[in-house]
Amino acid sequence: MKVQLPPTVNKFLGILRAEEGPEVLPRSVPLLVASLTFFAVAQFLTKLFTHPPLRAAGIGLIGVIVLAAIAFACSRLFRRADRLPQILTAMAAGGAAVAIVNLVVRLLLKFAFHEMDMDILPVDSIVNFLVFPLFLWNVLVYVSIFRRGLSAGMILSFAMSFALTLAIVFWIPLLLKV
Repeated sequence: MKVQLPPTVNKFLGILRAEEGPEVLPRSVPLLVASLTFFAVAQFLTKLFTHPPLRAAGIGLIGVIVLAAIAFACSRLFRRADRLPQILTAMAAGGAAVAIVNLVVRLLLKFAFHEMDMDILPVDSIVNFLVFPLFLWNVLVYVSIFRRGLSAGMILSFAMSFALTLAIVFWIPLLLKV
């Protein structure tokens, strides 16, 4: 039995699987706002493992600002400003989906280590190592969005995606730790 999902959800899943680009999404301001909110909340929840709540909220909000600034700059640079709402919606929803999967995997791993009485091990380091493939998935989601949405080359898309993911996952939390 095949489950029939709404068309927009199927389009987001296609973007997460790198089968479709952001051009398949509707130009909807409510969808854009919902995606950006979902991104901020997902980043906030993921960062609660390692940061106090106020700092985690700041990381989520600054992440949205960085994401929007990069999407705006890239869409202007590649002369694809007409696709900015779709690109930003796809980037926010894709980043949020990866962050939620990251959150669930971290919760499961921490619970598993706690149940096995492995408290003497460096659990945080082990969990970070085990969720590294999710970092790569996030980079690949952004690569797909840049390639299809901006018609950018593979190397340039990878470089922009890697830098953006590093900024969201590592650099913003480091800046707010000081």
